[in-house]
Amino acid sequence: MKHELQGEYASRVFRRPHPGARRETRHGFFIATLPEPAEQRHFCQVAQNLRRWHCPSSALRPWYNLHVTLCPLGERDSPDEKMDRALDIARRLCGAIAFPEFRARLDRVTTFDRKAPQRKAIVATGEDGVAGLAMLHAAIEDKLLPVFDVLGIRPQRAFTPHVTLLYSDTFVVEHRIAPVEWTVSRFSLIHSFIGESRYEDLGTWSLGPVP
Repeated sequence: MKHELQGEYASRVFRRPHPGARRETRHGFFIATLPEPAEQRHFCQVAQNLRRWHCPSSALRPWYNLHVTLCPLGERDSPDEKMDRALDIARRLCGAIAFPEFRARLDRVTTFDRKAPQRKAIVATGEDGVAGLAMLHAAIEDKLLPVFDVLGIRPQRAFTPHVTLLYSDTFVVEHRIAPVEWTVSRFSLIHSFIGESRYEDLGTWSLGPVP
């Protein structure tokens, strides 16, 4: 599997934050797949419509950050040798994951954390069209068990593939949307500067061609 590193070495990114980062910035780490730009913009249009009709006080997320999280690895608010070591292992193991390309299709909007008074996640998800994402999630988790051991966390076995469109204090009733479909051909290890709408790509790995 081809390994395409985009960005600095994982530990260097974490230990030497961007010069413009606020001192209180928290750092999140996760593995995700990002739709193609055309589909990201489509999701952004869905979010704009939701804000217009349901969530007028919600902020839009940058279209280029819209993604499907496949494996969360936790957050930190300061340099952490344990996380650095886990990221190093994750990068090595991700390069050994063999998985074919597949089509993903998200065609409905629903609300996560629906009982929370604030910051409900309004997401795009699907039914049969997200089966490949669920299988890729399982393959990544199985391969990254040593990473979970280092971090002292458990794999996220319960998983609903989705793209988070907005955060809102408004509950949005589940409904259909025009399908957003794309070929999932890669996944990435992401360093998120939480609250800054900024991601650092710590490594991207291509999936194999469809048999």
